[in-house]
Amino acid sequence: MKLCETRWIERLDAVITFKELFVPIFFALEKIQMDGNREASKKAFTLQQALKNGNFILAMVVIQEIFSMAHPLSIYLQKVNVDLASAMETANNLSTLIKEMRSNVESKFHDLFSTAEHLAKEIGEDIKIPRVTHFQQHRANYELTSAENYYRVSVFIPFIDHFISQLEIRFTKHKNTLSIIQNFIPNKLIKLSENEIETSTEVMTKQWPVVISSCDNIVIKEVLLWKQRWIDAAEDKLPCTFIDAINCCDELLFPKVYQYLKIGATLPVTVASVERSFSTLKRLKSYLRNSTGENRLNGLAHLSSDPIGKDCKITKALQ
Repeated sequence: MKLCETRWIERLDAVITFKELFVPIFFALEKIQMDGNREASKKAFTLQQALKNGNFILAMVVIQEIFSMAHPLSIYLQKVNVDLASAMETANNLSTLIKEMRSNVESKFHDLFSTAEHLAKEIGEDIKIPRVTHFQQHRANYELTSAENYYRVSVFIPFIDHFISQLEIRFTKHKNTLSIIQNFIPNKLIKLSENEIETSTEVMTKQWPVVISSCDNIVIKEVLLWKQRWIDAAEDKLPCTFIDAINCCDELLFPKVYQYLKIGATLPVTVASVERSFSTLKRLKSYLRNSTGENRLNGLAHLSSDPIGKDCKITKALQ
């Protein structure tokens, strides 16, 4: 089943569908071997041998389990108005959940291995330890006594460790910048002292000197005034995201604070919306525009994917 290149969540759907139809697919390949032509029989035989492999069955079960846990994060990251703070919080929660699974790896993998064994028995196979040699280079070569221990060490643990490391690489690298810029959201700002506000302002000015250029003393007083506005507000009324804070911030009264919040709200989290624009390429470059130059094609693609341009006459004509 071909995975979608621009919709991440389709990867989980493909794995779930394939697992549900695993047994019928296996016997369908067996039927093709007997009734199909020579080329089809050869391909069916190759695919069926791959399905029998214990590594394949275990990997399919493990991927479904981990991707199901990452399902909410995958959906959230593909939204148009993704907030970096919320995305990092969700990613950290997912990382904590995966780490708990890693600490209880034996009990968790036992359930997954039982599921894989059941699938293998339905196609008349057993999950066995691959042949172990003294000079193995192309696969894991662990000298373990049981198949469950072997696949736990060779498949499950490496996959979890890699998944956790990727979450940390992709999200925690923004933690230092985010921890500073979040200080201007009211629910965090009211807890800061004047010295902490000064430090945050200095860091922001150094980080974005072109966007934020003003006297430090004026900016600090503006932030203090922004803080004073929310001191007496009820806790449930305090904005806790950049978008909510921007909607409550008067750009004329708090111009620098508005810029801080706008930077926090527009920090890139993913490129999902950009990748998704490629799905309109067939509609833009049809046989009538087969000789379209690069500049014109880029302009048409921009009009098609730009939220503001969707209401213009050119975009409607393209659609």
